[in-house]
Amino acid sequence: MSIGKISFLNISGSQNFCGLNKREKLSKPVSSGDKDKSNAAKYMIGAAALAGAIAVGIIGHKNNWWRKAAKTVKSADNNLKNKNTQEHKTGTPSGPNNGGDNNLNVEEPKPIEIPENPEDYPFNKIEGMRLSPRTIVQFDGEGRLIKEFESYNGKTVSSVIEYGKSGSRLKYTIYRPNEKLLSITDYDPASGNKVKHSVFKDDGVNLNFVEEYDPVSRNKVKYSVFKDDGVNLNFVEEYDPANGNKVKQSVYKDDGVNLDYTIDYDPVSEDKLRTTWYNTDGSVNTVEEINRSMANSII
Repeated sequence: MSIGKISFLNISGSQNFCGLNKREKLSKPVSSGDKDKSNAAKYMIGAAALAGAIAVGIIGHKNNWWRKAAKTVKSADNNLKNKNTQEHKTGTPSGPNNGGDNNLNVEEPKPIEIPENPEDYPFNKIEGMRLSPRTIVQFDGEGRLIKEFESYNGKTVSSVIEYGKSGSRLKYTIYRPNEKLLSITDYDPASGNKVKHSVFKDDGVNLNFVEEYDPVSRNKVKYSVFKDDGVNLNFVEEYDPANGNKVKQSVYKDDGVNLDYTIDYDPVSEDKLRTTWYNTDGSVNTVEEINRSMANSII
């Protein structure tokens, strides 16, 4: 074959031609009547959908569907937030892997209360004759009363009275409800009169103050007040045994041992007579005498 007789096929044109033939075979021409029918059906479907949507909207408005739905969504959102907050605080996720719902309130088991045994009460362990549920007495070998125990509550000892052979009081001890010592009163064995009254601080060990009395006149003769340690003195007041009038007051330095100053009083009128100040070594620093005649003339 000679070169001049060789012809080339137009590939582009052949592809278009083949494509056109295929489209013509697969597609069916649509007439104008069919188009009108199709459009009418579409309009009818759209109108029906619109009418349905409007009807649902009206019914939903009357029955508060939309408000209920909004509340449901909001409640679900709040529950989710609370759950996330709880998990963030405790660091423990809720759910089946953690034993179920964390919102369940499970009561802690209450401890079992063991009833008290009255035999274990300190008051009931005292040997003696029980005069009442709150009073127990003891006697010596000769039948003399020597001790009397009292209780506030029938459990602990509130007071103890000790008696001498003559039957008069020797000592009266009072305890606080917590069993700590409150006060001790001592009596003169001969007369039975009070001679000393000691009051303790809250710890029941350290002294708060002490009052001393004359066994005959029963007047106060001394009043001592202690510092916080219950040992060192704060001040001391002295009284005349005959009439009970104050005759002297001594105030101590911070150490509770050395005197800071003293005040002397007239035993009859209790007027101030003089004031004496002391040095740290206990020696007298200054004495101030009060001239009663001058004071009376000024008054």
